[in-house]
Amino acid sequence: VTTGAHQVLGESLWYDYMAGIGEVPIINSEDHIHCDGEENFMPEQALWMQTNLWQGAIHHRGFSQIWVWRRSYNPANIYYGSPLFRPDCIKAIGKTNLDLNRLSYEVNALVTEPEDIAILYSAASRQYNEDYMRSVYNAYEACLFNGKKVRVVTESQIEKINRCKVLILPNSRNVPKNVLEEIRAFAEKGGKVIMLGGDTLTKDEYNREHGGTAAAEVKNAATYIPTESLGADVVSPNQKELA
Repeated sequence: VTTGAHQVLGESLWYDYMAGIGEVPIINSEDHIHCDGEENFMPEQALWMQTNLWQGAIHHRGFSQIWVWRRSYNPANIYYGSPLFRPDCIKAIGKTNLDLNRLSYEVNALVTEPEDIAILYSAASRQYNEDYMRSVYNAYEACLFNGKKVRVVTESQIEKINRCKVLILPNSRNVPKNVLEEIRAFAEKGGKVIMLGGDTLTKDEYNREHGGTAAAEVKNAATYIPTESLGADVVSPNQKELA
């Protein structure tokens, strides 16, 4: 488990992923907002818990059961150093809970606001490309840090991209033919497509090259952003250049 903004955004991504699949309550039944056996008692711990709970709430999480509401005085026990050891954390959790209830209409307005941007979650691309999820996280982070709300769309529900104005394809190299055709239709209807990576949409879910012109047509209509490093040659300057 990591800490800081990347953990918060990582959790938010998966809440948004689940919300994109179906409009049902999202429950985290074991919410690890704190590391087991944590002995760091710096005040930022309380701010971290507060941030985690708020971000989850505005990204579709409707219920959270915090791990763990127990304590132990044995340093070898996983409950040692839990939130119950930390009055400032208990206060932050309680205040956040009251604030979320007090501002429930405003929170719901944020959650139900329609998304303009969709990110394709491609299970096939994830199987063949170990860097795929890093691209998904980077695209998601860039959208959130620019104040944009995101809908995560799966291959099995690819038609949902038509609810948005922009579709981001983060190194989505392997996609089924029906997904490729739906993306082409989206672009033909005026939808904005952003392709990250040069081999996006080039192969199907069996890692075979896509035939036809659909992939090329999408790329021609899309905004293409290369993600591959071309490398660099490092040379030492000579005396004449330094002079």
